[in-house]
Amino acid sequence: MGWCNVLVQAASTCPRDRTGRSTTHAQVRRPGRLGATPAMTRQSEVGTITRLVARDARDAFQSPEVIAAEWQSLNFIAAPDFARALDQYESFLAVLGSSGCEITLLPKAQGVGLDSIYVRDPAVVCDRGVILGRMGKPQREGEPAAQEAALRALGCPILGTIQAPGQLEVGDVAWLDERTLAVGRGD
Repeated sequence: MGWCNVLVQAASTCPRDRTGRSTTHAQVRRPGRLGATPAMTRQSEVGTITRLVARDARDAFQSPEVIAAEWQSLNFIAAPDFARALDQYESFLAVLGSSGCEITLLPKAQGVGLDSIYVRDPAVVCDRGVILGRMGKPQREGEPAAQEAALRALGCPILGTIQAPGQLEVGDVAWLDERTLAVGRGD
């Protein structure tokens, strides 16, 4: 049994809605969309996205000056174009929203930068809550704590945190099925 299976199986039960479905995934209900919560799992890399948490591109990229100061140290291949990135991100969210996906934007946070646009990286989401990672890049160290505060405020259980010397960026993690989590290993 892998380490993540132990964490997930040992986790406390998350809150349930009146239908018995998990309610840990943060959501924003929009007017006219107050129907029943669809059945879902977060332990999947496939399937319909019904709810997600995102960081507004304005909060991650902040300004052309911040981009100019950060992009190279984060190993971007080129500096993002601030205005274009904002437009593309708005289009991305619009496509997801038009499919019926409920989107929650994380609040603006101190100590995060360009890479915080990748909200998946700091936290493993499973049916019982979230396991916070520990980022490899020093510029990203504040992201798990920023997400923890926001997720707790949304009622999402925090099941644990990867501690030093361990590192886990969830962009290197994939659910193979509802019980099997693959974790990439680097040097």
